[in-house]
Amino acid sequence: MAACPSCGAEATAGHSCLDALTVAAPASVSRDASAAVTEQMSLAAVAATRLVSDPLLPDVIGGYRLEFVAGTGGMGSVYRARHVQSGEVVALKVMKRSLASDPRVMQRAMRELEACSRVRHHSVVSSLASGTLPDGRPWLATPFLEGKPLDLLLAGHRRLPWQLSVPVIAALAEALDAAHVAGVVHRDVKPANVFVTTAPAVKLIDFGLALLGDPDVGIQQTTEQSLAGTADFVAPEQALGLALDARSDLYALGITAFQLLTGRLPFSAPSSTAILRKQVFEEAPRVRAEVPDVPRALDALVADLLAKKPGDRPSTAAAVRARVESIRFVAPSGEGSLEELARGWALNHRPGFFARLLAR
Repeated sequence: MAACPSCGAEATAGHSCLDALTVAAPASVSRDASAAVTEQMSLAAVAATRLVSDPLLPDVIGGYRLEFVAGTGGMGSVYRARHVQSGEVVALKVMKRSLASDPRVMQRAMRELEACSRVRHHSVVSSLASGTLPDGRPWLATPFLEGKPLDLLLAGHRRLPWQLSVPVIAALAEALDAAHVAGVVHRDVKPANVFVTTAPAVKLIDFGLALLGDPDVGIQQTTEQSLAGTADFVAPEQALGLALDARSDLYALGITAFQLLTGRLPFSAPSSTAILRKQVFEEAPRVRAEVPDVPRALDALVADLLAKKPGDRPSTAAAVRARVESIRFVAPSGEGSLEELARGWALNHRPGFFARLLAR
């Protein structure tokens, strides 16, 4: 029996290695070794992994030949696919056949297609190609990412040293600025929707809940009353079903930053309803109260992002990025994508002489 190229287990008829639509190459296998394993897969193994998801899909979609199932989730499956002419490897998302008749699911899929086509930035996973199958289901091809989602990296660290968190926060602010300028509010910013590649780079993913405005004038407020997003990360106005704008994403960025720096969420409760109530009425604790070595500038930025009133938060993601730029540190030691990102930040944002002297 051939091995699954994603997790190394036997590719049995019922095998499924991921429960998410994020494509993550195994961290324990080098890129060259992973490619070699894939290339040596037999046609029988490819067919076996494909049949698990949807045996009626064509072998080639939009010029991309499906190779194997790289991930499955509630919405559908992600296939590793290769362009038949150029050889380009992509992640190709296809909705579940059983969901094609659900207008809400179709709306979400089409929203993601448009959002990914609008936002072009190195910290955002953008669309390479898209289309619809003969049965009406949309498909989306994006770059095939090797690495891990930020929530899994965080689980391995418990909390990130602030030096490792700074480049991630800066990259997300830059990604959100690009999205907001293009007229897109993400509405679901959280570590699970952030991918850290082996390159290394930080990528904002999953625009399925995005609100789309006019890209020529930026984000327009919406009076959409349905609650979207994850309770742990939604802004107070989002929890109340009020009008949203780009500053709602900045609140979620603040929650994400708080979790990275402290290893926990600022609000916890036994139910989503109770968490939403805390988002609206309870002030978040300060980061430095739990992690005293965090720079005061970073602590103040997180507190401003978590302001209950949108008007008390930074006005734009670009303003957030500008504040992060002032945070400098000596390059940390250690191996890994986050450590490499931090060393790049330290190289481009050199601290002063006394900071370097104290670090010796």
